[in-house]
Order: sequence, then C-alpha cells, then structure tokens
Amino acid sequence: MSSNRSTTYLIVGIILIGLNAFAFAPYVSDATLDTVRDTVQSSYDDEEDYSGDEDWQESVSQRTYFAYSITNPTEVLDGEDPIYDHMGPFIYNVTVHNDLIGWDSDNGTMTYSSYDVFEHCSDCVWEDSDGVPHQSMPGDTLITNQNILWNTQLMAGISTGIEYGEQFAKAGFSKNMVTYDMMYLAPSMETAQDIDGIVQSTNAMVQAQTGGTLDAMTVASMSDAMVMDGFFSAWNASLDDVTRGALGADSMSPDFTASAQSILHDAVDPTSGVCMALTCDYGPWMVAAWGAPSPEITPLRADLLGYGSTDPVEVNLMDWAVYAGAALKMSQYGAGIHPDVAEDNGHRVEVLTGYDFPEDDLEYFLYGINEDTGYPAGILAEQDLSGIPLYGVVLMLLPLSASPPAYMDMIEEYNFPGILTLSDVAYWPGDWQLGNSEFPLRILNPNGAGTINADTWWKMAFGGEEPLAGGNIAVGLNRNMAAGEGANLPLEKVDEILYDGLYALTDSSVATMFMYGELSGMTFPMTAEGPGTGGVQSVWDDAYVANMYGLSELEASLLRSWVKDLMFDQVVGLLLNFQYGSGPLTTQSMDNWLYGWSDPVLAGLYGAENSWVSLETNATYYGSNGLSTGDYSVYEETTSENGGTPGLRVAEGYLDAETGDVYGMGPDMPWRSQASEDLTYGLLIITRGERFH
Repeated sequence: MSSNRSTTYLIVGIILIGLNAFAFAPYVSDATLDTVRDTVQSSYDDEEDYSGDEDWQESVSQRTYFAYSITNPTEVLDGEDPIYDHMGPFIYNVTVHNDLIGWDSDNGTMTYSSYDVFEHCSDCVWEDSDGVPHQSMPGDTLITNQNILWNTQLMAGISTGIEYGEQFAKAGFSKNMVTYDMMYLAPSMETAQDIDGIVQSTNAMVQAQTGGTLDAMTVASMSDAMVMDGFFSAWNASLDDVTRGALGADSMSPDFTASAQSILHDAVDPTSGVCMALTCDYGPWMVAAWGAPSPEITPLRADLLGYGSTDPVEVNLMDWAVYAGAALKMSQYGAGIHPDVAEDNGHRVEVLTGYDFPEDDLEYFLYGINEDTGYPAGILAEQDLSGIPLYGVVLMLLPLSASPPAYMDMIEEYNFPGILTLSDVAYWPGDWQLGNSEFPLRILNPNGAGTINADTWWKMAFGGEEPLAGGNIAVGLNRNMAAGEGANLPLEKVDEILYDGLYALTDSSVATMFMYGELSGMTFPMTAEGPGTGGVQSVWDDAYVANMYGLSELEASLLRSWVKDLMFDQVVGLLLNFQYGSGPLTTQSMDNWLYGWSDPVLAGLYGAENSWVSLETNATYYGSNGLSTGDYSVYEETTSENGGTPGLRVAEGYLDAETGDVYGMGPDMPWRSQASEDLTYGLLIITRGERFH
C-alpha cells in the first residue's frame, strides 16, 4: 500500500471513530445543487420566487450508478487480489425536496433545508457514449465488495478485543485446570474421602473396644496413629528383605502418636493457606505429585506435614508410609489418566460437581461441537481459528455473561435438568475462568509458593513464559519466540500496559492512538495536555513506545507487534466475526449498498435502531421500515438580491427533525468543520487539499 493511500485510509478511520455522526451525514446531491443553481440564475430574486415555486420545492431527476462486484471473495480473504465484475447501470429516480426556511434581505442570502428520496427505476434506460441503450439492472442485484466499516471497526475494537482476547486466553488456563481436576483432583478427593472413612471406622472401633471410657480427643489421637501405623505396615509388607533392611524398616516402626493428626487433618501449606493433610481435597495429590521420598523431597514433606521426629531414619520411614498410603490409593482411583482416554469421566465429573451426567450429555459437555455454529461447546473441546486457539469452556460460559444471563439457553443446549444443576456444574469451570478458584502452586513444584488463578496466569503468560507448563502462549508478547526468549515483564508492568496505566491499551482512545502510530508511522499531534489540535507529531518507533511504557526497545517492539500484527490483523477480526458474523467483505443488494443496511457490529453494540448506514442519503434507510436517516441538511446561499452573485455557498448545517432548530452551521462541509478538526486533533488539515501528501 502506498504511503498516500495508507495515510488516507488511516484518517478515514480516525474520522469514522471520532465523528460517526458525520461519517454518513446527509449531504446535498448534485441534483439539488443543479436545481438551486438553475433557479437562482433564472431571475429568482425574492423570497416569493422560491416559496411559491413547486418545481423548486420538489424536482425529479434520474441518477445512474455502476458497481464493481468481487467475484472471488474466498480467494480475497486468503490474500489474493480481487477480480471484479463491472455491473450496471442501476438507475434511480431522485426526488429532491427543498424547503425555504430563511430569507435575509440585508445580507442577500437564503437558507433552505433539503432531502432526497430515491426510487429504483426498472424501466429506465441509460445510453453510453456510443449511443447504445442499456436497461436498468434490478436494485436487488447482489454486489460483493469491501465492508467499508471493517477497518474502522478493527481500530475501534482493539481495546474491546484485548478484553475478549484475555478471556479467550484464560480459557486455555481453565481448560488445563479442569483437565487437572479430572486427572488428579477427583482421584485426590476420593482418596481423601477413603482415608477419612478409614479414620472414622478406626475411631468407631477404638470407641467400641474401650467401651466409651476414653474422651473423644484421646480416641481420635489413637485412631489417627493407628491409621498411619496401618499405612506403614502395608508399605513395609510390600518390601523384600534386602530393601527393608536397607531402609531400617526391619528394626524400627515410626511413632505417629504426635504427628498423625497433622498428617491426616491439620497440615496447611503456609504459602497458600490450602490444607495439604491426607483427608483434605488437595493433600493426596500433593503427596503423590512430589514423588517418592528422597533427600530433597522428604525434608520438605516432613516440614509441611509435621512429622516432628529428628531421627532421619524415622523421618524417612514416616515419609514412605505417607507417600505409599496416598499414592497407592490415588493410583487406584485412576490418577494421571487423561480424560481423552479415561473410561470413568462421568464418575470424575460427578465427584467434582455432584451431578451424574447421562452418557450422551456427558460427551457433549466435555467434547461437544455446537451444530449451529460449528464452534466447540464442550469444556475440553478446542478448535484452531486461524492460528488462535478457541476453547469450548469460554463459549459454554458466554450465555451466563449475557445481560440478563441466558440460563435457559444453557440449560437447553446441555440438557441440564434445571437451573440448580446448571449452577452446580457451571461453577466448576466458571470459577476457574473468572479467577475465583486458586491453584496451589506447591502441588506442581515443591519449592513453589502461593496460588495462581486465571488473572495472575494471564498476566504472567502475556508478559513472559506460561507459568505452569512453560513455553509461550499464542496470544502473548512472546508468541513467536522460543521458551526463555523475549520479554519477562513483572505483573505491575502488565497492569500498566493493559489496564491502569496512563497509556493502558484497554482504553479505546489509547488503542486508537497506538494504531494511528502503527499505520502512519507518526504520533498524534501532542500538546502538554495530551493529543490536541496544534500539537507536535513525533516519529512512532520502538524508542518512542519504549519511553511511553518504560520498556526496553526489544519489549516495545514485541508490544507493537502484538497490537498491530496480532490484535489488529488477527484477533479483533476473528472476534468480530465470531460475535457478530461480520467480516472484511459484504454481499448485499445494490439498494442496500446505496440507501441503507444494518451493520451487524453496530447492531450488536448499539441496538438495531442505531446500526443503519448508507452510501447515499435517502430520507429513510432502505429496508428499515421507515427509519429516518436523521436530520435534514441545511444550506445558506447567496441570492441576487442587493446585486449579489446568486448560488454561492455561505454555510451549511442541519435541521433538527424534532425541534425544527437549525444547528451546526458553518462555512465548511461537516467533516471539514472546526469541530471535526478538533475531534481529529487537526489531522484533517494535513490530509486535504494542497497539503495532502
């Protein structure tokens, strides 16, 4: 693209973002100008000449259009050049309605409002330069061409796209978490319940054997120690004599009297506050995940679970009893088997949610594809969308994020018995997605600390490596780099860049400013107070962006590529297509192209009534059931009264359809007005007339 066209395209985008009221505002047609010019030059000297002339008030002329329709839209979307079919003529009868609303004898000017009404003429004929007649083509002829709002919507959608992109990225975390839950947490929960059952039955046995003579605390202490003794005995019995002797298990049995309560009930990871005892949900998982006793692991586990002994042999035997007791039962409950190959997914989901899915419903809940959209609907389903992973877990939860929440849609799609079941089931992936569930990092890394949720995961994965599995995510700053390369931003810097800094990209005005820099190579005109008319423009490069955000130039380069190459070129378009069915090309009738169509993105954002746009300005939008295109145009022109030159434009503005008041009058066309200049920081001046380069 040439620099001229690039600049033009960019300024048009800025105008449409800042001046959507003007972008498709009514304008005087050539027929109107011709009618006014003819009348003023035909001795129309006073007010009565206009107000009493029906031909001036209402005139009819024909207007002929031609169109280029793209015949290879699929290939164009794949990056090939378009092939056009020249179509036409399309002939319309244009009725111009003029209404004189002011006559200024002193200044020699007249003021009138004007609007057009178009009607397709199927019987009309147009003659070409050779005198060959051509019948008007039908107004419902379909034309495929560029969606003139698309690039503007991409620019305007970057800030929203970042927010959506964050949720879609978090869905990758959520999918991994529910997978972990099914592989490890459900078996861990069952193991914990099993061990708790052993504790309770042992407690009952001790109560029976002692005849109720002991207090509950003493009975519990004895029962806990007996359970741990049982774990040790079972493990010890599995050893051969050589191993038993090497470990000292042939001559010592560890004493669990002082430690059993902590091991079974009370142990808490101090870095996360999560219970890690064997009767707690995460306890068996942590014990098994850390692996067999070793010089590195045993001291850590002894400290966390509170073994209490200072004898290294006894501590080692305690650790073997704890590990063997937890790991064996975890294995019995299927720990480590991926849901893709597990045969008891229904049971695992029931453990996690309390709901026993029918088999077919379970398959859809986990791996389903929505028949209407073709997108993944199951919480473990995933689809590649032009290089961007699309996860079913976030699509499943979308109905709950609607306003009001579309509970019934979700109940119907997943065949839930009712809203209570929906609540029980949806909380599980939903809490991961929304950041309400916290994963204790010490489970995966004995030296880890604290917890991680979706919010923290996203910020870490955006600004550096993916914190759980390593590597780089497809929508992070380091997306095209090998593990360990690229940025490694602290969470505070990510917050500053995306959310709460002076130039936070989720601020739509900042995102627009950023894209202006990327497309033009220059900054907005900047004053001491920020962007503004009369400000100074600077070169937009890595150094400038690095200074904006306090980054290195490498980090700034990655951020620029993330905004331009990923968000603008890929993600926002995918989201607009996914959310609204919109795209860079549009196919619609010639009538729609000229006189009105409802843009799906605008309809989704602002409602159907505020979604209509057009290339020409009819009195109403075509196909809108009479929706007005807005206030009529108003023109002030000179007359021949007082010897003036007739037909010279003095000012133009609008007539408020509700109040009848004239507003916005000025010497320039609306898009060139001072208000427009201010809203676009004076950039219109640079791109028009002799100053356009």
